[in-house]
Amino acid sequence: MNKNIRVLSLEESDEWIAIVHSFVTSDIYYYPGYVSGHGISGEGTPYLIYYLGNLGMRLAYVIQQLDVSLSPVFPNLQVDSFYDWATPYGYGGPLVEGYNQTDMSEFFVVLSEYCHNHQIVSQFIRFHPLLGNHVYFQGFSEIRLEKQTVVVDLKSHDVIWKNLDSKNRNMVRKAQKLGVEISLDEDFKRIDDFCSLYQRTMVRNQAHGFFFFPKDYFLNLKKQLGSHVVLFHAKYQDRIIASTMILRNERYLHYHLSGADQEFMYLAPNNLMLVSIAEWGSKQGAVSFHLGGGILRDDSLFAFKKSFNKNGLLDFHIGANIFCKDAYADLMEHRKNADPTFNPGKRLIQYRQGE
Repeated sequence: MNKNIRVLSLEESDEWIAIVHSFVTSDIYYYPGYVSGHGISGEGTPYLIYYLGNLGMRLAYVIQQLDVSLSPVFPNLQVDSFYDWATPYGYGGPLVEGYNQTDMSEFFVVLSEYCHNHQIVSQFIRFHPLLGNHVYFQGFSEIRLEKQTVVVDLKSHDVIWKNLDSKNRNMVRKAQKLGVEISLDEDFKRIDDFCSLYQRTMVRNQAHGFFFFPKDYFLNLKKQLGSHVVLFHAKYQDRIIASTMILRNERYLHYHLSGADQEFMYLAPNNLMLVSIAEWGSKQGAVSFHLGGGILRDDSLFAFKKSFNKNGLLDFHIGANIFCKDAYADLMEHRKNADPTFNPGKRLIQYRQGE
């Protein structure tokens, strides 16, 4: 393997963490503790790709390697014949320092060679809106604007409140007046309440099966990330009516997962909870609270998040590379043979369409 590139596994977690921390700006999604839980849930084996260019550019990003034959849409595919890569659920893509075109071009040559040698057909990348790192792969990957996300500026209490739209401010005051209380749960003491609310919310929203994370996933996340993951609860008359899981590092908070009791939504618990989390994060020294986007580009969930900062819209890009074109064509043929009604659609990795 080319000496400029390294592929680190979870068994090398100490070095993995040291590499991530060596970049001036990184995030929780790059930690082995975050990605390990997704590996356990069947999304593939996690690795950190690290590259040091001859002209000094450094690059690192996290992928999960999955055996394509494990997908039910490939019933006749031989095990260990094809693999592909995808960045973990959330946000990722490259951490880059010392960018230059020459080193980046060489990186993709080396990467393509590595993937050819290891039967890795393609990679799918969820870029990071806060880092804007899709720009580094422009011209080297197929990149698409997927949707927008919302970020809350945590500069101060006044800035947080100034960016709320008027209706949202009224909803926050309503929740306070009606007696909704927000509490921080750093030790996951009420994890069962969170799990119950989360699962019921996923059922109500008819979410994809991928999002029905089991309790073990949350417990593993806490075990691996420690203080980097916390819960917040909205309580009304001593009953938890909404609950949110927050990922955090020194700079960023992320609205990871949440659930709420539909019966009590008229109390606006989520409005008060997100403002309370933002104010807590500001006091902790964080600079941004990333709320993410909607399920669709412009749905009611996105509208709700936008009410916290209409000026805090960020573009979320996705990207893809095809490393083995012949293998890619073979996989497309496998899909068609297994399902004559198969329609490739517009997915970046088309043989994954409809999974």
